[in-house]
Amino acid sequence: MYDIDQRCDKYLQWLDTAKRTREPITNQISATGRLTGQILGITGSPVSVLTMVSAAFGYTADTFSNIQSSLLIELDHSTVQSVVYGVQKRLRTEIASQSIGSKPQALLLLRTYLRSCMPFTIATEVNTQLSALGRGAQTPGELLNAEPAVFRPPATHNTKPGPTPPITGLEPYKAILDPEVITGKLVTPDRLRLALIALCVETGADTVNSKRTKTSIGWYKTLKDANAPASKKELLSYKNIAALSNDYKSCDGIVSKNWFEKTTYPNGFNSDQKLVDALNAATNLNLGPASKPEDFRAAIKAYRKDGSDELDPALLDKLKPPAS
Repeated sequence: MYDIDQRCDKYLQWLDTAKRTREPITNQISATGRLTGQILGITGSPVSVLTMVSAAFGYTADTFSNIQSSLLIELDHSTVQSVVYGVQKRLRTEIASQSIGSKPQALLLLRTYLRSCMPFTIATEVNTQLSALGRGAQTPGELLNAEPAVFRPPATHNTKPGPTPPITGLEPYKAILDPEVITGKLVTPDRLRLALIALCVETGADTVNSKRTKTSIGWYKTLKDANAPASKKELLSYKNIAALSNDYKSCDGIVSKNWFEKTTYPNGFNSDQKLVDALNAATNLNLGPASKPEDFRAAIKAYRKDGSDELDPALLDKLKPPAS
């Protein structure tokens, strides 16, 4: 049983590592895609090549995220630990009460104990516990209420300090969250950060509460959650986070720099002839299908006159000719 416990601890440690490394790797893939696109843009590669590179890196990020997506990785790690250690505690009590009279009986009990840390067992137990809680039923044992046991690896002689642990909890993000998300603990910080990546804004707790972030949330709510109360027009609800966290396409910094550009012009500005004509009329330029993304950025910057080169709904409304 102690050997099984040791193997189980290693598996739980692997789950925690997979959860912690998923976002950095996804961000690195996106960063590499942006850098590649910028290098190709500087060297004068055509828009078709930039689009293909962007699509390739987007597909890579999507593939990695899909492979790394599972219930056990999505769940808060302390919940998984609580479930596993709760089941093991219950089984130990049951095994201790058994009268073991043969080797096959002993092996059967050990096999049952081993299953307590199998992925399908953990997922089934979590679903069972959540379903019971949803019906208001009492859950057996203390699986979800027990204090999570902390995995402590064996001591080593390596005195090099480890990485700084990530900020946990939703409180640092309360300025952009519907209060119900925080009070109900409806999402994990990791899932919230995935949603912010999809919105193309900062994900750090110390930088997320910026005007840019709230503006981007406002654009999203206007198009995707128009019935939200006025007091929550710049606050993400559970429904918003759930939808955004499944959108693994981030902004590449060239073809798109914000969520509005990413969703309105997924194939680049030159795919919309009306926008091209409006920018040409407003800036006296000669943009066309073969124009590079940086040419459009320069045109937008010249028209805005505020230092920004990003397109947003308000600027797009100004560029549109008034209805006759």
